[in-house]
Amino acid sequence: MDRAGNLSGLPLELGELFGQAYQGGARIHNNSWSANTKSFYTLQCLEVDQFIHAHPDMLITIAAGNEGNAADPFSAQPGYVDWQSMGSPAASKNALTVGASRSRRTEGGMSAKDYGSFNSSRFPNPPIARQKVSGDPQCMAAFSSRGPCDPLRIKPDLVAPGTDILSARSANAPVANFWGVLEDSDAYAYMGGTSMATPLVSGCGALVREYFRKERGREPSAALLKATLVNSTRRLNGDCAIADHDKLPNYHQGFGALYMPYAIPNAHEAWLKLWFVDTWRGGSSFRPGSSKDRARLAFEVKGGGFLRICLTWTDDAAGASLQNILGLMIEQAGVPTSKRMGNEDRPSPVGRLDRNNNVQIIRITDPAPGMYMVQVFAANLLSEQHWALVITGDVEEPVEI
Repeated sequence: MDRAGNLSGLPLELGELFGQAYQGGARIHNNSWSANTKSFYTLQCLEVDQFIHAHPDMLITIAAGNEGNAADPFSAQPGYVDWQSMGSPAASKNALTVGASRSRRTEGGMSAKDYGSFNSSRFPNPPIARQKVSGDPQCMAAFSSRGPCDPLRIKPDLVAPGTDILSARSANAPVANFWGVLEDSDAYAYMGGTSMATPLVSGCGALVREYFRKERGREPSAALLKATLVNSTRRLNGDCAIADHDKLPNYHQGFGALYMPYAIPNAHEAWLKLWFVDTWRGGSSFRPGSSKDRARLAFEVKGGGFLRICLTWTDDAAGASLQNILGLMIEQAGVPTSKRMGNEDRPSPVGRLDRNNNVQIIRITDPAPGMYMVQVFAANLLSEQHWALVITGDVEEPVEI
């Protein structure tokens, strides 16, 4: 940022920004900045998608923006934050877009304020005006930008705490630049925004990448990292997080709040197993005109816990709409009524196949024990398409059939 507090120094083409880091060995690139473009797919979104498509192992995380507004809602209920405030380049298809939930803090910074006093022009009416800035981790930060993006794409992808986050403070930075300063220390200060939530997700992405490299011996694609993080999310139950649509995904919290104990195997959730397919290096990608337009995996579920599946792919960067449309389906062997499709619970579905999102989930709570079959298929292809799939639960290793 320059002396006036404005973002400066961005290259004319964002590929130069990402390319410098990529050449230096970075494979996760955090972007805590955005422009207010009201959920439109802009040239910057295209540049992000182009870079990831050309560098499929580079996870780019982008802050959703802080343009949430409840003053005159058109799509949302009165007193709740309206839709379509996503920034640019956060509206891109291939990046991991991060919104902000509320932290648990009840002291320090602006935690004691309500959103009406935080910004009376944007949050003038209850219930949002009377809710505290922080303290309820089941709720969204009111300022967090919402989707959908062109064309009815779910954004943000996920959310993480973004209010009253304690972070490092430059000794030269005025106190007025922050939400508050830590008592008895001038080295730390409180800040808020999706710019604070996004680095938390980038750090978790680094842990996931380390897991795949060290524990599974795999150089993961960005799509695999994205699928693993999205697959971990928990539904926020606060009224502001499920207003207008109480299922996942929705346009407030996307696919939910990041929860690392559900992301990768760990001692806390000892029953959790993770299986994956990542086709970007020598895997079975889909090609136009090829007879192989689907992949089937069979596996046994022990029962209990949950069964979660997430499919993602890095789409061809030729515009806002998906160029290659894939689908996700699961069914339990011998149970004809068990068939489910990816993103069946999305807002305003048109048909069972999701034609707008290159992130698709299936979640089954307390699955019945038995054999299951998951299928990834190509519904429409304009070019070769790699993809990544993550399965978590008390699940035996899948077998391709």
